[in-house]
Amino acid sequence: MRAILICCLALFLVGCNPYAYINVPAVDGDVARNDANAVIVREVESAAVRALLEDDPVDGPFVVKLPEGTTTLTYEVVIPTISERAIIPGYKGSADAAVTFEVSRVQITALNGEVDVRRIDHALGGPGELFTVYMRDDAMEGWYGKSIKRWGMIRDKSIKPKAAPDSTTPAPE
Repeated sequence: MRAILICCLALFLVGCNPYAYINVPAVDGDVARNDANAVIVREVESAAVRALLEDDPVDGPFVVKLPEGTTTLTYEVVIPTISERAIIPGYKGSADAAVTFEVSRVQITALNGEVDVRRIDHALGGPGELFTVYMRDDAMEGWYGKSIKRWGMIRDKSIKPKAAPDSTTPAPE
């Protein structure tokens, strides 16, 4: 009887859990849930941005933009769990924030997750820097950032590189 109970619990946690497979935004042809407002998505987004802040803190207020389809209610729930300095886009103080974190993708498979976040430092200009935060769910601690992949600065494809000077071009004085 005990073995049957353990097997059923394992199946529920991994295979039958309605939260076991989520993609936000939706991927063509997937069978995953795609609800940007699901409780588990809220938890993972919050933990991912907190992990980035622990890795590279921000002085002063900052804006956190969540994926398309996120409701005002979800913003009002998630943003305070990140930091007291986090601001919802368009709210008072958001125009003065030096940094914006833009969550663009959340993927959850059972107890693992990946969250793509673009960090835009407005003082530096440009499209920002892309990170993937690899997440893990712990039964006692909840979701946490297991590791962070820094992809680097996002290149603006509208900026054309200058042609390299050839040997006939005089050096600038």
